[in-house]
Amino acid sequence: MNLEPKDWIALVALAGTIGNFWWTYRNKRTEDQRWKSLNDGRFDLKDLKVKPWRELSRDEASGIDWGHDVQLLGGQLPTGHFRLPYCIAARRISDGELVPAWTPVTTLAEAGKEAARLGIDSGTLILCRMVRPEFTFENLGKTDAVDGTLDVWARVDKGEWIKAFHTTSPATLPPRKESGFFFDMFLPLSAPFPMLFEFKIKSQYKTVEGGARSKELAVSWQVSTDSCFYGTVALPTPSPG
Repeated sequence: MNLEPKDWIALVALAGTIGNFWWTYRNKRTEDQRWKSLNDGRFDLKDLKVKPWRELSRDEASGIDWGHDVQLLGGQLPTGHFRLPYCIAARRISDGELVPAWTPVTTLAEAGKEAARLGIDSGTLILCRMVRPEFTFENLGKTDAVDGTLDVWARVDKGEWIKAFHTTSPATLPPRKESGFFFDMFLPLSAPFPMLFEFKIKSQYKTVEGGARSKELAVSWQVSTDSCFYGTVALPTPSPG
């Protein structure tokens, strides 16, 4: 079949129309995906702080008989104030359980008075530092992050990873809203205070359309500078069994 020049022009025009349609469709699909990505709920870590159990001036700090190797933060700030990043808690030697109704204290003398108040022989207790990391998460998307759960692993000074936290029930976080959680870490009072705390976090949630999302991230707290560093790393490998 011989095609006239006008037929070639028509075919070229048809091919151009099809190509233009494909390009427009592709661009629209890309834009739709980009819009969806920007609008889907995005559950992300906003902040990590370690609860200060006591704040005091330089003169106050130097005048206290702590009774143990105390670790204070700050001092170099314009205010000159220090913060104590832990309190003293107590466990029973017999079973390792925390003593119920124990009021957090900050010195060894206060711990002795607290034991006496509860009618407990101090010799039956193990004193420990209780550190409370407080995490703030935010939904950076424009729609709900649905059925969110969190798992956190922790370790100090490059030691062994332990499972430190797990959400007991899924939660929904609306767009641009924040949610916080904390857990307590117990460290021997007789040992030096760790200089590095590391946390690995796995968040899982769904978009409003039911799409499953998962994110793994890491944050560390360097005690010497009282600074937090954020990143994304592999989660610890679960132990067999």
